[in-house]
Amino acid sequence: MHRKLINIGIQVVPLDEPDRSFPIIDECIATIAQSGLRHEVGAMETVVEGTFDEVQLLVAALHRVLSAKPGLSFLLNLRYHIRNGENVYMADKTGKFS
Repeated sequence: MHRKLINIGIQVVPLDEPDRSFPIIDECIATIAQSGLRHEVGAMETVVEGTFDEVQLLVAALHRVLSAKPGLSFLLNLRYHIRNGENVYMADKTGKFS
């Protein structure tokens, strides 16, 4: 069981999406918010803080949202920050800028 907190950067890139308001990204951000995990939405990605198991469940939920759109082609970019044996907090990286 993975109990330490990690960070994951999530970027969804819809390909050939005619609607430039990108409603699928709004749906993905809503799914992230509904997860209850701490997160920060940025211009290029959303960073989420949780245990490895929690973020894996979130990635699976996002894949379900994206896969439910017939004909949608997308990139799902994921970056994990894991520190073995220690928690990784978003605030450690960005707190000094608040």
